[in-house]
Amino acid sequence: MKRIILLLAGLTALFAAVSCTSDLDRLQLKADPTAPQLQAVPPIHITGDNLKTSCKFQWTPADFGQPVEIVYTIHVDYAGKTEILFDNILGNSHEPAYEELVPKFTALGISPGQDATVSFKLTCTVGSTYRSVESNSVSTTVHID
Repeated sequence: MKRIILLLAGLTALFAAVSCTSDLDRLQLKADPTAPQLQAVPPIHITGDNLKTSCKFQWTPADFGQPVEIVYTIHVDYAGKTEILFDNILGNSHEPAYEELVPKFTALGISPGQDATVSFKLTCTVGSTYRSVESNSVSTTVHID
């Protein structure tokens, strides 16, 4: 009985030691990954009547050299202030409703009734231990009524 318990304890310790390595540590990722390319975003005109309308952000996927899950973050810049618009996005598009954008745009200082030129860009990574890759930047006009 004592031998069985020692054998099980040894197997448990071996399993714990083997399972502690990250899959990312074993993958050979590109040293210089290909950045995603954000497509043009049409002008955004938000009114009380179109709050349920979607704004589509779409991009070509980044290439890290292996078939890995890539996590994207959309950033917005206005008047030198950059904020995260949406994060933890999987896939190569995101379609938030205008009503989700209004509080984020007003927090940046975009006032109702004015035309504001904003820039969007993406960052992406495959894990917390791998460097982030940045996309191109695209500009568009935002107007909130």
